[in-house]
Amino acid sequence: YYTSAPLIIGLILLAHKSGAFYKYTFMEQQLLNILDTDAQKRASATDAIEAQCEADALAAFRELRAVLLSPQSSARAVELAGMVLHKSVLSKQPRFEKLPAGELTALVLELLQLVSTAQSASPAFLRRAAEICVEVGVKGGGAAELARRLDALWATAQSDKLRGFALYCAELIAEFADEQTRPAVLPLLEAGLASADAELRVSAASALALLLSGTSDAKTLQGYAGAVERLLGVVVEAVKGGDEARGLK
Repeated sequence: YYTSAPLIIGLILLAHKSGAFYKYTFMEQQLLNILDTDAQKRASATDAIEAQCEADALAAFRELRAVLLSPQSSARAVELAGMVLHKSVLSKQPRFEKLPAGELTALVLELLQLVSTAQSASPAFLRRAAEICVEVGVKGGGAAELARRLDALWATAQSDKLRGFALYCAELIAEFADEQTRPAVLPLLEAGLASADAELRVSAASALALLLSGTSDAKTLQGYAGAVERLLGVVVEAVKGGDEARGLK
């Protein structure tokens, strides 16, 4: 009888870790309800999430972050958690200001690590991850540091999907960061323009166009001369009927 006790305890722990006794948090349950086929249940869940974000932004942030990063979460739940975290917490300035800087930085680092190692990450997840990283970087004053991390990510990337993630982040920085910070993405955009992949060249060209349109300082614009030359090369290829034609207007 006594010798079987450790075995029983072990089985209980195993069942707990495997999810047999797992209890959903409030936020997880509401995200699941959003996926329900019942329209009233979906509407109720949306209202409940918004109320929670308004009442306690930090608690909502922590719960959504847990869903976003948990290996137990379904792909759809992860995408929803990323969307809600971005739109209902991070993009709302009063709510963003209630979040500790250290936890925000940790989230960005965790997402970058997850993106760089998750070979099967969906395009929707990568897009949400990029939006979250840039939102935190721009609002928290860390956009230039994020750009340097993206340079390193590009240099070690093993797939064009990962390079595309880096360029999308750069595009968002070029669009939303202040004029003093935007030049930090220039090395990455130049690398993108020189890529052998046509879609990456198009992404880099689009981001560079945003960077140029948001720059008013003449001296700063002069510093973009080399990148503009490469951009014109991409445009010429498109005019000649290259692969870029489908992506450039």
